Amino acid sequence: MFQPLKPLSDDIRQWIADHFTADVSALRLRHHGNDDLMHAILQIEARRKCTSKLADTLRCDAFQFPDMIAAEQSTSDALASIHSSILCDADTVADLTCGLGIDSFHFAADGRKVTAIERRPEAAAAAIANSRALGLSDRIEVINADSTEWLAATTDSFDCIFIDPARRDNLGRRCYSLADCSPDVGALLPLLRAHTGRVVVKASPMLDAEAVARQLQQVSDIYLIGTATECKELVAVVDFSLPAGTPFRLHAVTTVRGEISNITLGTDPHDADMPADTPEQGMMIYEPYPALMKAGRYRWIADRYKVSAPAPDTHLFLSRQRIGFPGKAYEIVESLDFDKRTIKEIASRRIKANVATRNFPLDAPSLVRRLKISEGGDMHVYGIRTSGRGLMLLLCRPSD
Repeated sequence: MFQPLKPLSDDIRQWIADHFTADVSALRLRHHGNDDLMHAILQIEARRKCTSKLADTLRCDAFQFPDMIAAEQSTSDALASIHSSILCDADTVADLTCGLGIDSFHFAADGRKVTAIERRPEAAAAAIANSRALGLSDRIEVINADSTEWLAATTDSFDCIFIDPARRDNLGRRCYSLADCSPDVGALLPLLRAHTGRVVVKASPMLDAEAVARQLQQVSDIYLIGTATECKELVAVVDFSLPAGTPFRLHAVTTVRGEISNITLGTDPHDADMPADTPEQGMMIYEPYPALMKAGRYRWIADRYKVSAPAPDTHLFLSRQRIGFPGKAYEIVESLDFDKRTIKEIASRRIKANVATRNFPLDAPSLVRRLKISEGGDMHVYGIRTSGRGLMLLLCRPSD
């Protein structure tokens, strides 16, 4: 029978604070054999790794990590907050893949009663200790069990079940298909249906939303969730009250500097032509946030924000004046045809810029070498294909 981690003493918490910037390798050599200090050194290393993604949770200096695996695999506070909002009005929740417990803690902090299932004894012990440290123990029950076996044995029902299947196999290889993850949510659906009317499934951002909806059948919503630089995950909501094959709502959710952009996309008229324009000096060019880009509904984006595209498959957008657009915005400083003369001219300038290509015959590293660009700085160079002038180079600067 596992035991919860004992609370960090005041002396150990002070020791962690005093040694937070120290060399952890040197600390381990110096304090080898002292279990309390070795655990404190683990806390220093894990807290450093999670400083940004768990900024809110780690305000609690009594919070502790069972091991580095839990720190590395943990969701962030920002994403857990979004997950909690997706649960809507659910009062009782089962988290079948608790891990470090960040999702469960956010669910409970929002007033829900949470049953958290964790297979690893070390992680379950930490979740119990941390629920107490965070003042949430009256709303969270942590159970050390295999979630599939526990679900088959329990008679409890829940307003919602949350599940984040492990995306690595026994050899540590990354899995992308839902069927290859553990547990296999598709195979688990009949058992889930016996205990809830609603399931929220967190999955890889590499998955196709339409394919996920087909596999899970009764999907009401799919959320593509990310930051300004990366699509982090795909979250599907299964509603067992829906007829199989019901069209789902698609959402692009982006967290940027503490603010959340949540866009519900309409259907995409794939058979309609994209409004086209040729990039010119002084125009604005926009790169959608990765979650919005992943949604793939480019014509809907063009219609919604009254923007045009250099070409249908370039997936950048243009406007004559600055608008509020969910993505990175740049002002075009120079608009040049991609030819030998331009290549020679740009190479002679030895400019410093960030380079990207869209619908272009060269990838970004190849274009960097061709133009002899030093990477970095504020300037941005796009190599793109346009409908009106073929291949072009756009030299841009960020728009405040």
